[in-house]
Amino acid sequence: MLTLNPSGLVFDEDQHEYRMDGRLVESVTRVLSVAHSFDGVPKSILEPAQQRGTAAHLACEFDDQGDLDEESLSPQIDALLQGWRKFRKDFRPRWLGIESRLYHRTLGYAGTADRFADIGGKVWCIDIKTSKVAHPSWGMQTAAYSHAAGVPDAARMTVRLTPGGYHVDQWSDPDDWDAFRGLLAYGRWERKRRKS
Repeated sequence: MLTLNPSGLVFDEDQHEYRMDGRLVESVTRVLSVAHSFDGVPKSILEPAQQRGTAAHLACEFDDQGDLDEESLSPQIDALLQGWRKFRKDFRPRWLGIESRLYHRTLGYAGTADRFADIGGKVWCIDIKTSKVAHPSWGMQTAAYSHAAGVPDAARMTVRLTPGGYHVDQWSDPDDWDAFRGLLAYGRWERKRRKS
């Protein structure tokens, strides 16, 4: 059963922190930062890339909800949105969740999944990316979202948007889930050592 936006889960966007019933919990993004760090990327490259990614996500979200003001889009973001629209036309997803908050009650982590969709009668966890190259940690990310949403057997993909197009990366390695849990445990272990 798909479990999205559980009561008690609050996300602080400025701090990028999740709290469940007032208690700070791990975020999927923070857990994965060990495997996919941006520490060596100069700010002059990283910040524009992050801004582009955020703007593209918002454009796709508003478009999927039928609430997009297209006049507000820059040509760069409009080109990425056209890629997303092409993906929708080709795959014909029926949205089950858009920008859904998730919480894994047993392991105590939270995150926000870009999309859950029914495509051809199968549940998919879909993450939207604006990177040119796929990263293996995305398999762990989509596995973490699927498990937190209560659909561990969901098919998983990332959709990398390009100007006017897209590329799909499918993730099916069962070790993605084990690797994520290992990073989650390692992060908790490391924080305990720092406190002592």
